[in-house]
Amino acid sequence: MERVSDYCENISEFAETIMERKLSFSDTGREQLQEMTEVCVDSYLYAYKAFQGK
Repeated sequence: MERVSDYCENISEFAETIMERKLSFSDTGREQLQEMTEVCVDSYLYAYKAFQGK
């Protein structure tokens, strides 16, 4: 979990750089980012349920 939070921090810093430079993702990049987000959320929910014993 701690390692994932480190990755999140790095991604957040990268996002700030993108905004400061007024850059944007391609349509494909946005789709891939959405897919990655969904997989991450599903994985965390699965881990949370396992931790809770459900």
